[in-house]
Amino acid sequence: MRYLLASEDRINEWRESAARAGADEALSFVLSWYEGIKLEALQTLRLGSKWTTDPDLIKRRQETAYSFVPYADIHTFVEGPENPDDGEDDEEEVDEEIDAEIAADTAAPSTDPSSSDTAA
Repeated sequence: MRYLLASEDRINEWRESAARAGADEALSFVLSWYEGIKLEALQTLRLGSKWTTDPDLIKRRQETAYSFVPYADIHTFVEGPENPDDGEDDEEEVDEEIDAEIAADTAAPSTDPSSSDTAA
């Protein structure tokens, strides 16, 4: 049960990593065309933009965004910004303990008589 509970956190971490990879790739596309753009301006959403209100433009925007997906490296974990006050050190220690337990369980030979590895 402990492994199952830990897996939810791992899945969320990978989701966040994939989001960081995708966002970085999309921003790379934008900056390759608009090198003078102010990054600070991109950290807020301009209210009332036709790209966030017009259904046809939203569809076009999403189609273009989805075309970036093959370029985003979602197979390499992308760390988020470090925050010394987030208390993740304790979580990382628990994660390392769980990883060690999983590795030990995986390496241990099965003693289950119903296992398919036993000869008939």
